[in-house]
Amino acid sequence: MKVKKIHNQGNHLILDGVNVNGKLLNDKKLIRNILKELPSVVNMHTLTKPKIIKAKPKEWDTGGITGFVILSESNISIHTYPNEGRFYLDLFSCMEFDVDKAVNYLKDKLELKDFKKTLLKRGDY
Repeated sequence: MKVKKIHNQGNHLILDGVNVNGKLLNDKKLIRNILKELPSVVNMHTLTKPKIIKAKPKEWDTGGITGFVILSESNISIHTYPNEGRFYLDLFSCMEFDVDKAVNYLKDKLELKDFKKTLLKRGDY
């Protein structure tokens, strides 16, 4: 599924995963590799290496991994909650990209079964 640009402002894929294996969501190497590989899956180009931050559980937070990579075409970010089996990923781009390729790649890497996909057409006002 390709989405066309609106006013050349880009598209924004939001993927919310639930009931995901917590071991996968707590794997820094896996999350880093996703952020390294996903841009090329959708024909985008990285400007930075992926940045990964692992938060330990605290009184106000269940902990997890936050990661992001800056792209020529915008960015990808992910926040995981391993103890809760959920994650939130955003892929924002100023160019058209194949949403199904991105989703299928993530379904494979994170063994997704339950997720919600939202696609925003940026600049649609």
